[in-house]
Amino acid sequence: MSEQQLSEDEYLEILIKADDNRQWIHKHYTTLSAKYPNQYICVKEKKIICSGKSKVKIDHTHNELDVVCEYILPHGTAMLL
Repeated sequence: MSEQQLSEDEYLEILIKADDNRQWIHKHYTTLSAKYPNQYICVKEKKIICSGKSKVKIDHTHNELDVVCEYILPHGTAMLL
């Protein structure tokens, strides 16, 4: 995305797309954890656009507002909050 000012409607649309991507990750987490253990994934439009072990590399390649990057734990790993 360019650095132009976004309207409220444009910003809301981006937030909705990002939330859709987060929900997609949650829905497919079991499959993702088997295929991408201990890796970061970036999702745009409910598709994985890149993955890797380095968050720095991922952040620099995909810093668009509607792209969601998440760290995927191995299958069966529990995270305590």
